[in-house]
Formats: sequence, structure tokens, C-alpha cells
Amino acid sequence: MPKSKVKGVLISSTAEQVAGREKMTTYDIPTNHEIYNIGGLCPVSQLVGMPLLVYKIRLTTPHDTRPDSIHYQLSPPYYPNHTASKLMVDSDPDELELKPAEGWKDTAGNVIVVRKDRKPLYAVHVRVLLDFMDKVMYPGAAVLPDGHRTRSSTASPLDIIAHLTPGDFKDYYMAERYYWQSAGQDAANRAALPTPWTQD
Repeated sequence: MPKSKVKGVLISSTAEQVAGREKMTTYDIPTNHEIYNIGGLCPVSQLVGMPLLVYKIRLTTPHDTRPDSIHYQLSPPYYPNHTASKLMVDSDPDELELKPAEGWKDTAGNVIVVRKDRKPLYAVHVRVLLDFMDKVMYPGAAVLPDGHRTRSSTASPLDIIAHLTPGDFKDYYMAERYYWQSAGQDAANRAALPTPWTQD
């Protein structure tokens, strides 16, 4: 019998974080949620074999985080969410910057993230993907005031994409997981979670 809910991740905007909300929180998201129809596809996640959909939301109250209350709202303004902006970067062959797609640059607000294939997604999966992106896409990068990052290397977008593969990401994730197993209780708890390749 198909599952009615699957794990997804809420990524809080900078304003929500200042107000005390966790940067990333794992939630049960209905598998028929509208994110699967109108969420934006994270380009890098597609390349590494963990396709993610990112979906802007606006929580109406600090406690309104029930999955059935998380819906798209058209009304701005949304606060900055540099993590969401980073997930939505795409390589521009004519620039030395890796910029977020239009609509994700400065005011993404709160977002939820799920796997397009409706497999479970935990906050740690997103964190490791972001770390992997830093390693491959932004070696020695400078962070600009608007949250964008500028590459310090002269590697072309095609060179970068050559290292954004499912195998490279899995190797990176499993190496991190091996380290967590001996790095204290919090890290061990992360290591105990299902990996992106665990069938759940």
C-alpha cells in the first residue's frame, strides 16, 4: 500500500532563525502535497542522483507547522533564505559566479524540500549535499553580501559538472557518515539515520 506521508525538510528563512526556529527541521509531508506539482527542481540535486523539489512557503504563525498547513502563498515579501538560494544555483557558462535561478535570489522565505521521487529526505541529507556543493563548486570561494558565492578557481562550469555525479556524492556522503560514527553522540545519531540510498 502506498505511503500517505514521506520525510521532507523545512528550511527556515533568516528571519525565522533569528526568531529561534531551527535552520532545518525534518517533517512528515503528505505524498499528495502540491509541492510535487509546483516545486522548483534543484539543478545540482538532479545531477547527483537525489532530485529535490524546493517550495516557497509563508508560515502564518510561529506554531503553524503542521504538514497540512504548509501551502504556497503568492503574497510577498519573503525574507532571505541563503540556503534555499544556494540549492537553486545553476552554472552560467558566461560568468565566474554560480547564481540562483530567477525568483530564488534574495527573498525565497521559508521553504520545504522533498525528493521528487517521493523517497524519504532528512535534514542531514540536505546538509551533506550543501557541504558537497561547497567542496566541488566553491573551493576557496568568497561570499558576497547578498549570499551569492564567487568561485576563486578558474574551472569552467563543465569541469564542475563533471564532478557533480551520483558516485562522487555517494562517496562524499559515506565518508562523512564514517567520520560521524566516532565523532560524539550527536554525530552518531546522524550516522544512524537512513542514507539517501536506503529504501524506506
